Amino acid sequence: MGVSPCDAPTPGKMKDCYPVIIDGKLIGYLNESIAKHVVNKLRVMKIKGQNRVTTHQELSETSMLSLLACLTPFSDFNQSPRNMYQCQVSMGKQTMGTPLHAFGHRSDNKLYRIQTPQSPVVRPVMYDKYDMDNYPLGTNAIVAVISYTGYDMEDAMVLNKSSFERGFGHGTVYKSEVCCFFNFKSSCYNNN
Repeated sequence: MGVSPCDAPTPGKMKDCYPVIIDGKLIGYLNESIAKHVVNKLRVMKIKGQNRVTTHQELSETSMLSLLACLTPFSDFNQSPRNMYQCQVSMGKQTMGTPLHAFGHRSDNKLYRIQTPQSPVVRPVMYDKYDMDNYPLGTNAIVAVISYTGYDMEDAMVLNKSSFERGFGHGTVYKSEVCCFFNFKSSCYNNN
């Protein structure tokens, strides 16, 4: 239809060419003079259903989701309000993980860090794409859900004492403190 491949010379000057992208990949360039003809041809092919031509296409099935939503495993099996609460309000922001590696160069007032982070057992596709193993976000816990007595707890957890003693859920709080050495130095000289 008049598309020059990527490895071929462009048809005319580069500023007069349009890139042609199919399925998220650049396949070539199209000259401005024949672009209108190609667009009309594609519209006719789309209306007639020839060659499965589409004008709009998702580049990825997760492109409509935020970063936190992409990192939530099995989000398609959760109810929608639960996904919204996880992603936007506070649940994903309450996790204790490894927020950074340059602890000595930060000026945060208070910073929380988990001591023994782990890579998740179940990981979504985007977890590896964003290389989240460099910033682990939590600990894998084996949870037994038992509804036996009718006195079930909500938002609570019973921990094994030995797992807690071995470091399950231990964290560190980094708190900044401002010291004025000028005042300290002058008080030292005044005492001499």
